[in-house]
Amino acid sequence: MNALVILTAALLVLLAELPDKSMFVVLVLGTRFSRVPVMVGAAAAFAVHVVIAVLGGHLLSLLPHRVTAGIVTLLFAAGAFWMFRAHPEADGDLHDEEKAAEQRVGRDRTAWRVAGVTFGFVFIGEWGDITQLLIANLAARYDALSVGIGGIIGLWAAVALAVTLGAALLRRIPPTLFQRIAACALAVFGVLSLISFIRG
Repeated sequence: MNALVILTAALLVLLAELPDKSMFVVLVLGTRFSRVPVMVGAAAAFAVHVVIAVLGGHLLSLLPHRVTAGIVTLLFAAGAFWMFRAHPEADGDLHDEEKAAEQRVGRDRTAWRVAGVTFGFVFIGEWGDITQLLIANLAARYDALSVGIGGIIGLWAAVALAVTLGAALLRRIPPTLFQRIAACALAVFGVLSLISFIRG
C-alpha cells in the first residue's frame, strides 16, 4: 500500500463528490430521518461502487501501457470538462429529492428501511458518476488497493460531512468551489497521463 496514493485518492474523491447529486440526496435524507442509518446506507452503497470501479481500473491496467495511458488521459480530460461545466443542485431539486425520499420510506421509518432507501438512492445515482470514473482511472495508473482505500475514505468523509454539516457547509461554501478545485486536479492528472502516453 502507498500512503501518498491513499491520501491523493481520498482528497480527489472527496472534492469531486461534495458537489455531486448523491451528496445532496444524503444531505436531504439526513435532515429528514435518523442520521446513522442514512450514513450506513450511503457508506455501503459507496463501498460497492468503489470495488466495482477499482476492478474496472485494474482490468484497464492489463491493456498495453500506451493504450491505458491514452484511455486514462481521455477520461481525466472528460472528467475535468464535466466538472467545469456541471451545475450543483438547485433548491428546487433538493425539494424534489426530499419528496421522493418521503415516498420511498413511507410510514415505516425503521433504521433498516431508511438505510435501504438511502442505499438504493446512492447505488443507482452513482453509476457512471465522476467519482466512479475517477477511482477507475486512478486504479489503472496506481496501486489499486491504495486507490480503493483512498476512494472509500474520501466517499465516507463526504457522507459524514453531508449528514453532519451539510446544510451549514452549503450556506458558507458554494458547491461550485469544490467543483472548480476538483476539475483543476483532474486536469493535472490528465496532463500527467498525456505525458505518460507520449513517452510510451
